[in-house]
Order: sequence, then structure tokens, then C-alpha cells
Amino acid sequence: MCLYNHGVPQTALSALASLDAELTPIRIVAERLAGTDSIIDSSSGAALFSHRPKIGTEAYACTIFPAISAGLMARYEELHCSEFHIPIAYRKVLLRMNGASIFRLSLYGLPISMCQEPPLLDRSARQPLDLGSANLHWRRRYSSDRGQFQFGASPYSREENVAYFLNGNGSVSAVLNGGRKIWEWSSIQRFLEVELLRSESAFAEFENRMGAIPVLPTPEGTTCKRRGRQ
Repeated sequence: MCLYNHGVPQTALSALASLDAELTPIRIVAERLAGTDSIIDSSSGAALFSHRPKIGTEAYACTIFPAISAGLMARYEELHCSEFHIPIAYRKVLLRMNGASIFRLSLYGLPISMCQEPPLLDRSARQPLDLGSANLHWRRRYSSDRGQFQFGASPYSREENVAYFLNGNGSVSAVLNGGRKIWEWSSIQRFLEVELLRSESAFAEFENRMGAIPVLPTPEGTTCKRRGRQ
């Protein structure tokens, strides 16, 4: 395992140490993206790799949220999991990485603000997209089976996203609106190997498109910079 890149802050690289086994494809991509602009976000503890100012002043190509504790996971489940459960395979992921955003592929997690009483979604700080919202609400548009667990999504086209579901046998299905399954992989690792490559291949076009959006002046005459996070 390579955890040394010249000039890269070791605090950012150390966040990758637990990304082994099925999460190895994420570690490989993050190590490749790591540069002197890699940081640990002070508000969330997330490791941020490859600053992309064309997209927004706070945008990075890769964001990896720190592992959640078993205690906070239990608290989240107490508050939210009466209607769905987190499969063991994804629990193991959360205990090493509480969600991520790599290029435009999102892996959901347990927002810390949703582990509190009362649970609230807080977008004032970086947090992973919420697994509970996905499995209680967002999944409805995909007409998925109750035995499937939605854990992520990414763009399929400019008009439509594809959702990722973990099946009971450990395989991963990619599903479009209305329930049309378009791909399936034998494991989380194989899914990551394929979809990270697809997401990266489309990222440059997205970045250029975002960079072409004019920066509008404010009423005071200053410019309004995009703060978009990625």
C-alpha cells in the first residue's frame, strides 16, 4: 500500500489507510489525485483531494468522509432504522469510510447531524448524503425491491441519474428511474472498479461545462463566486 506522495499532507493520505479490500479502488484513485492541495476539512474531518476551482471555490474531485463510530451508528439506527436496516456488508464500509464523493459518484453515509436528537439535515457543513433519506424516500422513483439497499448514485446522462443498490447476495445493481436495471456487478469492489472509471471519464466534460458558466456580478459590483462542493 502506497501512502507517501511527495508534498502531499500526510494527514490527508492517512485517511486512506483503512480503504482496503473492497474499497481498494477508492484508495487507488485518491492516491493518484493527491497533491499539495489535498487537505482535511476542518468542519467535517473529510479528506479532500484535487481542488477543482472551475467547478466551485470549495469543490474537490474526491471527498472521503471519516469512519463513523459504532456508537453513532447505533444511535442513527435507533432514530431511523425502524423501516429499513443497514446490511452487514455496508456497515463494514461505514466503519472505515462514512460515505464519499469521487468525481460525480456519491456513496451515501450517516450525516452526524442525523445522529442527534432531534435529527436534522445540515447543509452548512460537508456531510455525506443520507442513507436513511435514500432508503425511505429516494428509492421510490426506482421501483426497487424491498430487499435491496440503496447506497449511492451518479449521473447516467445530463437528464438522469443511476442509483446503486446492494442485493442480498452481495452483488450491486444499477437502476434507472422506473426500475430498469442496466448493469449488475458481482461485488462492491467490482462495482467500484467499473463505475469510478466511467465517472472519471465524464468528469472533464462536466468540469468544463461548469467552468463556462459566467460569474455574475453582485449588486455591490463584486463578483459572485460559485462555492459548489464536489
